[in-house]
Amino acid sequence: MEIFFTDTFLSLNLENVKNQIADKGYFIIENAVTPGFLKAIEHDFDTAIGLNSTSFNPFYTKVQKNQYYALATSKKYFNYLTHSKIFDISKICLGETFALYNNRYYESYYGATTPWHTDNKDNETATDTLGIVFLMYIVDTFDGETTFVSGSHKWSDEKYYSDQDIHDSHSEEVIQLKRSAGTLLIYDTRLIHKASLIKAKDTIRKTIFFRVDAGVGKGQINIINSAFLKNCDERLRQYLNFGYDPTQTLPKHTFPLIVQKKYLKELLSATSAYLRLRLKKLPSEAIFYVRKQLSPWKKKMLKLFT
Repeated sequence: MEIFFTDTFLSLNLENVKNQIADKGYFIIENAVTPGFLKAIEHDFDTAIGLNSTSFNPFYTKVQKNQYYALATSKKYFNYLTHSKIFDISKICLGETFALYNNRYYESYYGATTPWHTDNKDNETATDTLGIVFLMYIVDTFDGETTFVSGSHKWSDEKYYSDQDIHDSHSEEVIQLKRSAGTLLIYDTRLIHKASLIKAKDTIRKTIFFRVDAGVGKGQINIINSAFLKNCDERLRQYLNFGYDPTQTLPKHTFPLIVQKKYLKELLSATSAYLRLRLKKLPSEAIFYVRKQLSPWKKKMLKLFT
């Protein structure tokens, strides 16, 4: 059997986990996984846009990379999300029937942040369904860390919470989760939290996020590599929502946002080099005309990188 959880995690007292989540809304385990697992996850998701490729491409925004089809991308990721200890924690917190609602591996870059929010929603609509989130740091995270309000799962609602609201009324309950790689945060989906602003230009936050809800039949579409399904018993089929239509739609991205800046830079550089080579074979009048026509396009592309 593959070993990637540490004894610290495997020996957790489930009643303690359940009681602290019920009381404070969260439970933190440091050194939950082995260094080898962390390195393997980084390797599996060290991908860019695959041109002329059948691999699952990540989705890019200006400050983030998201792999929503991670269950089809990484066997270690799949084994982590479907480990018996994950099932045990889900069962004691949510009851006999539970299922994976959504999941993703993501990277956040300089300038990334999110406002205060809760995760107890089904396709952006608030729900009363019980749920817990497992959030793991794949790298040391001391910039752009997850920040949450302890105990807020007991009183949060659909209201928008500003930084001022939290500072004025709940500053003493705010916890900044600045922790090392391998830290696992389990929290109630009603807990108010945010991703703090990434301030350093060289910071890359790498995280695995997945949510488990009580009941079955809700959540995002799950695309799975069938080779990972060694023992697909009834519990696993239920957990992966086999036979149910998804209720959560994935974000839609347009071309300029789907490609990370550095790959657009490489594309622009290669295109410019090719055009310069071709222009050398044209008469001088034609060269002047072509350059004049391309100049606005080049200026527009360069704005993407500033």
